[in-house]
Amino acid sequence: MNTPNAFADLFHTAVLGSDEPDVANIPCHIKGSFIKGSQLDYSRQFNAVLEMPLGFGLRDAYNSGEPVLLQLGMDEIYSVLFVERDRKVASRHFLRAYLVKESSPVL
Repeated sequence: MNTPNAFADLFHTAVLGSDEPDVANIPCHIKGSFIKGSQLDYSRQFNAVLEMPLGFGLRDAYNSGEPVLLQLGMDEIYSVLFVERDRKVASRHFLRAYLVKESSPVL
């Protein structure tokens, strides 16, 4: 995992502005990836990639169908499109999430 450059609040129930996030202040590394995300042939392309340590409960909406949201600051809201586990080096496992920036945050 790259060196953390942000802290994220994780909302499993996708209710922003509630009393508390499900998990708060998660150290993470986020970078924009508009070009790479737009080259894919999916209905929703990703525009950011986030790396996060294991153990914080980051997931996508595959099983539940409910969107999972990450908040990185007051105006940066992302929905989690897909999550994968990076296992290239055994001692450095982490999660990589492909994110879609939400255009209208509800706070």
